[in-house]
Amino acid sequence: MTQNWSRTLIVSLSLALCLAFILPQHTTRAQDDDAPSMLFDVISDECNALIDLYFPDLETLLTRTDINSTTFFFDSFALIRSTPVLQTTQWWPQDSPAFGNLLRYHIVSPGYYPTALLFSSGISVLPTNYTPASLGNRPQRLVFTRNATTGGLRVNGVASPRQFVVPNGVAHDIHDSVLIPPLMSIVGVLNNLTASTSTFLTLLNQAGLNSTIAADGGFTVFAPTNAAFNALQQNNPSTYQAIISSPAILLQVLNYHISQDLFYVGEPGSASTISTLAGSNITVSNTTGILMVANSSLISANNLARNGVVHLATSVLFPPGFQINLRTVLNGVNATVFVKQMDAANLSSLLNDTTSNHTVFAPQDSYFGNMSSSVNLSADLLSYHVVDNYLMLANLTDGMLLKSHLTLVSLGGNNQVLKVSIQNGTTYINNQAIRLPDRVATNGVVQILTGPLTLPPNATAVLRGDPTFSSLLSLLMTAVGTLPNATNTVSPTPTPPMNGTTTSPSPTNATNTMSPTPFMNGTTSVSPMPMNGTSPMVSRPPTTSGTVSPAPMNSTSAPMTSGSPSMNATTTVSPSPTPANSTRALVRSTSDNDAIDHVLRAVNDTAETIGDDVDRFFGVTLFAPSNSAIANLSAAVLSYLGSPRAASDLFNLIEYHLVPMQNGTILYSTNIPSGVSNYTTLDGESLSINKPSNASMGPIVLNGQARVTRADNLTAEGVIHTIDTFLFPPSWAWDLRKVLISLNCTTFLDLVTAANLTYLLTPNARNNYTLFAPTNAAFNNLTMMPSGDALRRIIMYHFVAGTYMRSNLSDGQLLTTILPADDQVDAQVVKVTVTGQQVRINTINTTSFDNTAVNGVVHTLSSVLVPPTSILQILKSTPQFSMFYSFVMSAGLNTILESGEYTVFVPTNEAMLYMNEYTRQFLVRPSALPYLFNVIAQHIIPQLVMVQQLPQGASTLTSYNNLTVSILRSSTNTFSLNNAAANITATNIIASNGVVHTINRVLNWTALYDFTLVRTLYQVGATRFVDALDQANMTSTFIVPNSSYTVFTPTNDAFPLVLPTGSGLVNLIKLHYVNGYHVTANMYDGELEITTLFQPTLNGYQRLKISDTSSYLGITAGGSQAEIIIPDQVVYNGKGAVHVIDRILTLPGNILSLLPSNSTLLSLINLSASNSLYNTNGITVLMPSENAFQSLSDGVLTYLQASNTQSLADLNDILSHFVLKQLLYSDNMTSVAQQYVSNLGDSVSLAEIHSDTGASIIKASTTGRPDSDATSTRIDLLASNGVAHELDQVLFPNNFYFTIEKVMTILSSGKFAYYMEKAGQSDFLDSTNDDPFTILIPTDAAFNTDVPDLDRLQRNELVKMMQNHVIQGSVILTPGMEDLESWNNRKLLISTDDLSNYLTVNLEGNVLPSHVAVVVGGPYICSNGVVYQVSHVVKREGNSELQVGTVASLILVCFLFFLFVVSLGTYILNWYRRSAYESV
Repeated sequence: MTQNWSRTLIVSLSLALCLAFILPQHTTRAQDDDAPSMLFDVISDECNALIDLYFPDLETLLTRTDINSTTFFFDSFALIRSTPVLQTTQWWPQDSPAFGNLLRYHIVSPGYYPTALLFSSGISVLPTNYTPASLGNRPQRLVFTRNATTGGLRVNGVASPRQFVVPNGVAHDIHDSVLIPPLMSIVGVLNNLTASTSTFLTLLNQAGLNSTIAADGGFTVFAPTNAAFNALQQNNPSTYQAIISSPAILLQVLNYHISQDLFYVGEPGSASTISTLAGSNITVSNTTGILMVANSSLISANNLARNGVVHLATSVLFPPGFQINLRTVLNGVNATVFVKQMDAANLSSLLNDTTSNHTVFAPQDSYFGNMSSSVNLSADLLSYHVVDNYLMLANLTDGMLLKSHLTLVSLGGNNQVLKVSIQNGTTYINNQAIRLPDRVATNGVVQILTGPLTLPPNATAVLRGDPTFSSLLSLLMTAVGTLPNATNTVSPTPTPPMNGTTTSPSPTNATNTMSPTPFMNGTTSVSPMPMNGTSPMVSRPPTTSGTVSPAPMNSTSAPMTSGSPSMNATTTVSPSPTPANSTRALVRSTSDNDAIDHVLRAVNDTAETIGDDVDRFFGVTLFAPSNSAIANLSAAVLSYLGSPRAASDLFNLIEYHLVPMQNGTILYSTNIPSGVSNYTTLDGESLSINKPSNASMGPIVLNGQARVTRADNLTAEGVIHTIDTFLFPPSWAWDLRKVLISLNCTTFLDLVTAANLTYLLTPNARNNYTLFAPTNAAFNNLTMMPSGDALRRIIMYHFVAGTYMRSNLSDGQLLTTILPADDQVDAQVVKVTVTGQQVRINTINTTSFDNTAVNGVVHTLSSVLVPPTSILQILKSTPQFSMFYSFVMSAGLNTILESGEYTVFVPTNEAMLYMNEYTRQFLVRPSALPYLFNVIAQHIIPQLVMVQQLPQGASTLTSYNNLTVSILRSSTNTFSLNNAAANITATNIIASNGVVHTINRVLNWTALYDFTLVRTLYQVGATRFVDALDQANMTSTFIVPNSSYTVFTPTNDAFPLVLPTGSGLVNLIKLHYVNGYHVTANMYDGELEITTLFQPTLNGYQRLKISDTSSYLGITAGGSQAEIIIPDQVVYNGKGAVHVIDRILTLPGNILSLLPSNSTLLSLINLSASNSLYNTNGITVLMPSENAFQSLSDGVLTYLQASNTQSLADLNDILSHFVLKQLLYSDNMTSVAQQYVSNLGDSVSLAEIHSDTGASIIKASTTGRPDSDATSTRIDLLASNGVAHELDQVLFPNNFYFTIEKVMTILSSGKFAYYMEKAGQSDFLDSTNDDPFTILIPTDAAFNTDVPDLDRLQRNELVKMMQNHVIQGSVILTPGMEDLESWNNRKLLISTDDLSNYLTVNLEGNVLPSHVAVVVGGPYICSNGVVYQVSHVVKREGNSELQVGTVASLILVCFLFFLFVVSLGTYILNWYRRSAYESV
């Protein structure tokens, strides 16, 4: 309420003072002025001296006698009427500089322009004294016209009925209005004239000039009318089309209509030549009585704007020398880089040609970005962008070929062509989309592309860039790899040329690697057309009936050939004669990585050697099989063609897909005649092409089977047509040699060649053969092969006369090889073994079957067929038996396996690894030889046992060391040994002295010897622990086999590199050694294990603690925590157990080391200097947790940390009470509470119970103290000098209670205690627990500010005031408590502060908020009450000051209202006097 009164007073006083000051001054000036004699007098009389009052500089101007001025004035009523308008513009308030500018707009100085002079001189525009920044600080103008009816003067359309001519000028009266300077920009003026200028305004916006002419600075705009543009469109449509379609031309033309010179029609001294934004001048003339600007007349002039002026023109203005040919259009659409390149290449005549029309495909400058200055396009590439005739977008159809102006030697002097394609409504020229179509010139048309065209590259680059031909390209790389100076490295697709130096431009009809620069001018981006590999063109699926692919052969199969199509009604076309210019230079200069060029080069070189006319390889046509065409070949043929061994054959096949230029004509699809024609390919064989007379009748077909699915992929040498079937010439056949190559049996093929037996592979051989051919992988395990006759015998051992398919082979079948009989080795027969789907030849697995050829069949083998050898040699030569062979040698069993007759079950290396590394290490120790002998000997059976001889079900065999080996043969003919301890994985490996079967496990190795501790440690890999036992001499003296024990052994990696020595090493071992047999099944979380390490600081043996969770089993000695990673390794029939842990156990620190550095308990111990007590040996500490301290009631912890004499004494007692001077682990306690004496002497009750989950919990309390009851949160925290149990509560001794008196020691309450004692009220502060009180203690600062003279207060008043702070009982204050009284029966009000939300205390009846006591501390819960600290003294206050303040405020308001009434009366009186003066 006080604030509202203040605001009212300020507003009223301000209004009164303003009216009292302003109104008398205006009235005085009006009364003092006499008859007008100067301009200023006229204005003062008519405008009430406002100019003089606010703008004395204008007064000075209008009273000068040395210059004449012309002014236009208005009366005060006009100003008042205009005030709503002015207030909505920038010209208000009237005391601002803006209002001064408004007045200056009414003044022309210097200048003397009475009405008669204006009419007689033809002046229609004058500059004013207002020079706004929007006109570049140049004068804003006034426009004068003559009223057609009255003949009177009009200024900006406002009538001026009279004028006053005075010695220093003339004043025109416009009392009805105020002249307001133009507010709209030129764009706004044009919008107001939109009926006449809408076309011009639209084009300005399109050219981005609307923002230019809307900006400050001052512009003159000659705006052609809509009729002017309509006339241009009708009379010169190509010019009109060029203007609206070319941003640059449009900008050039529009800039010619805009000037930064200010030109006003009818202004004295205006210029006749005006510069324009286009850079050329424009001339204004009036020779015929009609005002002309350039070639146009003005029909509406002087349309004023805030930032200039607009004149309407009857024609569109063009800069001098303006014309629109192809050059102009290109420049106009921002293709200036292309134009400059054409000029530099001496090709400008194509752009300026007036005798013929051309179509130019060109990129815009934005494509080149900041590289525009360094672009250097070759003349060839530029010529490739120009074609003859006038081709609009509508004239371009899908698949059309356009002949460019580029002629190439590589094309036999033919013109290189462009290919049109239309995808998803977008037209593409090669791989560039037409971005801006149909930019018309008088000599042609421009089609703007997304980027420059690239010259079609050589055929290899096209293939490389198109994923459709990746398979063909791979075959080409294989083929050219055998040519001289050729490499198999495929260079990356080159970057499109930015100059004339790039030798291999990116493909035109292949995947484009040249991404156009993103458009810069806000145009819609047109993505380049998908290239050949991703084109959505749909190809018909290949027909399998006509596809040439090898079929499986049998003994009677004829050689496979590709049949020639019917030649009926065909036309044979001979290769074309040699062109005048040779292509040899072109072929020689290409990269060695260009595969097609390598083909051409090789053909040329071959032709040279036979004297052929070699220069005939211009305009080459490649019929390129697609990926799917190659994928449709059989897997065998694909494998063959992909082999480097087939490169020569593959080379010939590639030649069969190449057709040279015919009769000077490249075989574009449009040049192939309808019907069937025969052509000679580069390999000299005939190719038939059948083209339907109508495209709707189907595609072009080659050899009656391969269809052209995509035609006319342009290349530097000619053209590529995609076909759906791979072509084979008539002479090609699929024989055994090709089959071997396809199966990757090339090593065997080389050996056949080395043995001079290749005649066996050719179709001209006398017989068909069945060939058992080892794969290349079969030779990986052979270090060498014999030579000469020995090699020849081995090779012939793989050939069987006749054709035997897989279906002809049966188990036990003997096949006679072509190896002649020999007296020493009966090796001419091989044995077939069939087990399910598996077929073996002798003991060798077959890996594939029925690989047919025209002269036989091939079955591949996993190994080479060789004469049998001894078992020992088989073990030695077979890599997967190397570990078993090593054990055989170590056990001394090698001699028996060199002769005699044995069956050996051989564990593979993988099976041997199932015995862990340390067991294997143990077995090769000299002392373990008997064990090793028994392990190996049980795998040797002294008789020949073929698995086919074993009966179904169980049977037994006797091993070399007289152990029984049981064998179980299942109904599915699988074999297992010794009750499935091992399975037979490979059978019947024939040797000269028996047979070998492989198994997947070592037989019974864990049961052959009794494992002592040392052997067990070896078994689990703990050899470093064995080393430690040896080094400490504890192997036999400390480890007693007949006693029960448990060892926690660290892994080898956990041991330090250097072991400790002496007692340190002994203690380390003892820490890991526990008496008794403990397996993990009997361990539980928190269990304590007693080690054999005696600790003097514990007065007993060090313990280990088990940690058992759902995911973790570990153990600790109190130091490091180790995880049991290999549990329960039983030693010596259950006498001992070994558990492998992942780290070495370390001894714990003392009790204090268990506490974090920031723990409350540690800080209290340090504060009380009780460290020595906690370092005592053999103690138990009942350690409160951090939460226990933090959950103490307010003030208790603060008191304990206070460091005063009383608090330190209490703290020492409490810390001493936590310590029991005996070692008490949880397993020493019982479920019935037992009494123990603390170091302080109090009795402490302890009991161990179990939670619902079975975990051990300790319950603790101080005997005789009912408020003491704690539960453990962690137990058995091991330390070097004892054990600690963490509790959830602080156990206080019997001699400590937190009282009101102790609270006062930590609060700022000295004055409260003083005045309580002075008032005789100290008994309230040391009351007993049975008679509690609640005390409100003000801060010492509160006494200083609230009751500074309290010492002079009478004692009975002091007693009342101090009793205001005492409440009976222990009370927790809450807002809104009722019936709460102080000790002296005064009612206390409890509420919350509006701002802080703190509790507040006040006496009932107090009204001033300054004495409300805010609770700033507490509640402090004490044993004898509750304490709160408050911010003010609780006392009673009066309200007389409020009454006096209110009366004074009312008197002041009344006085100010009186002043306001007097001022208002004065204003009314002055207004009346002025009205009377004006009437006079």
